[in-house]
Amino acid sequence: MSLVLLSVSCVQVVQDESSTSQGEVIIRLQQDSGTTATKTSEALPEVGEFIVEVTETSSERLFYRKKYSDAMDQKIVLNNCEHRLFAYYGSPTGIGFNSCYYVAERLFDVEPDVVQNIEAVAKLANVKVAVNFGPGLAFDYNEYYAEVVSAKNGKLTFTKKETRCGYAPAGDLSLVLYVYAQDKWMCYKSEPVTCQGNDFITFNVDTERYVEVADIQVVISNDAEEVVKDLKVPGEAAPHAAPALTVSGFTNNRFSTVEADPTKHKGLKADIVAMGGIGSCILDIRSSYLSSKGIPSSIDLAAADQAVIGALESVGIRCLRDMGGKRLSYVDFSEFANYVSHNVAYHPDYEGSLAEFSLKVTDMDGKEAASDVYTIAIEKSQAELSFNSYDVWATSVKDVTLTVTKGDPSKYVLKCVAASDIFYQNVKVIEPSSISGNVVKFETVTGLNSGTGYRFWAVYNNNGNNKTYELDFTTENAQQLGNSGFESYTVNSFSGTHTINWFNLWASGDSDPWWATNSSATLDKSNTSGYATYKSFPTVNMTSKSHSGSYAISVASIAVGDASSEVNMFNSWGDAQPGEVFIGKADNSGEHKGGHDVDGHAFSSRPASMSYWYKLDSYESDPYYVEVKILDASGSVIGSAKKTDLSSSVSYWTQVTIPITYDITTKKAAKIYIIFKSSATGKTTSRKFSLSRYDYGEGSVNVHAGNVLWLDDIKLNY
Repeated sequence: MSLVLLSVSCVQVVQDESSTSQGEVIIRLQQDSGTTATKTSEALPEVGEFIVEVTETSSERLFYRKKYSDAMDQKIVLNNCEHRLFAYYGSPTGIGFNSCYYVAERLFDVEPDVVQNIEAVAKLANVKVAVNFGPGLAFDYNEYYAEVVSAKNGKLTFTKKETRCGYAPAGDLSLVLYVYAQDKWMCYKSEPVTCQGNDFITFNVDTERYVEVADIQVVISNDAEEVVKDLKVPGEAAPHAAPALTVSGFTNNRFSTVEADPTKHKGLKADIVAMGGIGSCILDIRSSYLSSKGIPSSIDLAAADQAVIGALESVGIRCLRDMGGKRLSYVDFSEFANYVSHNVAYHPDYEGSLAEFSLKVTDMDGKEAASDVYTIAIEKSQAELSFNSYDVWATSVKDVTLTVTKGDPSKYVLKCVAASDIFYQNVKVIEPSSISGNVVKFETVTGLNSGTGYRFWAVYNNNGNNKTYELDFTTENAQQLGNSGFESYTVNSFSGTHTINWFNLWASGDSDPWWATNSSATLDKSNTSGYATYKSFPTVNMTSKSHSGSYAISVASIAVGDASSEVNMFNSWGDAQPGEVFIGKADNSGEHKGGHDVDGHAFSSRPASMSYWYKLDSYESDPYYVEVKILDASGSVIGSAKKTDLSSSVSYWTQVTIPITYDITTKKAAKIYIIFKSSATGKTTSRKFSLSRYDYGEGSVNVHAGNVLWLDDIKLNY
């Protein structure tokens, strides 16, 4: 933009009385956006602040001098001769951010008795200056600034954050760059640049990161042309700090991984900044493992041949190839950590340190930087193996859990061996049943022997050195029922009008019997003679017609009565009494004859099912009844089974197996209770029946009976 001086109509007259031949001039300054006289983009000063001077050329007499704000409405009467108009703003020697200097100057002749339009253009008469700091400079140095020095008058300081333009007198200008390095301020001074008024000079200051030259570029703008001058600062002349090594990704100078780690390791690297250029970069390695791979213990990465660099890269150690002379470089160990995870099996010897590294960088000026020693190790995977004591059964262990805190959960298997197998010759391997997050489940380990000591441990990645601690346990005993084949018994006599033998299902002198019966419920002191077995007869009897061994038992629904005979069935307690055989103790006294005094027997195992052999002579399709209960120490039922659906007569020995369902699996067994009844419905009708009994020579004993059930060889399955 410019300032324009125009002659316009007068308002006030100022007269030069030294001559009678005169003319008139009105001076007015204003901005004219249509004329560009400088490439600056800033607004011009207020025109009212300009100083206006009119001088007679021949005598050099200053005729008129006023601030334009005071002169703008005056008519000036001048002698008929040549004059010089000079309008200015600022100082020609000023230097600073607000020190612009503008000048408008021209010669003109005054015509007598004529009003003239005088026009002049104001231009920037000093030099506008800017300094741009490039990104390379900001990267290389924390503190820096520049000074623009005038050969005529003083200097102008540009801080690193300065964005304004300044002004300096025309003439020679130099740039001085200051940087803080090596604990002191250093500087570099450019060659002078000669500038004219109305020039706009920009110093572009930067350091090239990979080319060893710092650039100070000078751009001069004027109304005729744009001139670019490059000033080069050689790398050896530019100030620089000692090399810097920044190592990241390690914790307390250490990084550990595990074999088969699914994590992708990143950020394990050393960044190198050497403003003086990398002269050497010595990588020292202490590792028997890497030595076995043919990798030297000390390598100058700035001068290493490609074969050595290739060997490093084969194990994941990477660096900038041909880093010699470079200002920026790196050594990256991330892929080495990944290589270790997938190629090195854990061994206790590697846990402390698989490899140790250190770096020493020397720049081309001999300045040095050295790192600490950094360690990469391969550690054991970490997992906790657990199961509850109540999950140990006779032939299995349920809900074995492995909680993994380090490593890949999918790489674990469970191993099991008998504690007696001290040489681990018969190890059982169990694959996971499920994996959820870091929790591995082995839901049921089967195929174990009852009452046997075992040992569990988990192995990672099929590496015998990488395993959890061992857990020892003993399976539950596969406990069986006492007298389960009914081979032991005791004969008792019930005396009345008729003497009838009946049976306890234990051997004489047995202090801990298992089985009891309700036979006493149908033993009666009859007062009439004849037909003894119709009047008094036990519900449970021994027979030699067994499935195996010498004996089995029959359990019958028996009807007795004092007046009973072959044709009459009278029972003072009602009709047929279903027979019962159960684990526990019977109450054979008084009115409670045939009742239960104690149900169950101490028992510490949890069978999966119960099998037994039976025959049945069913009366009126009445089913028999069997029930099993497993109880804990508090008397609560934790497992049970029941069968009431077999009502068809079976004349030959048939085996039945009924599963035991455990509604509570978090409790151990303390007691077992089993009962067989001849009738599941409590049916009381009967018929004349010929029953075999061993003490009758297995001859036919005539009784009044409903269902008759024969039992033998009861077995618990695990």
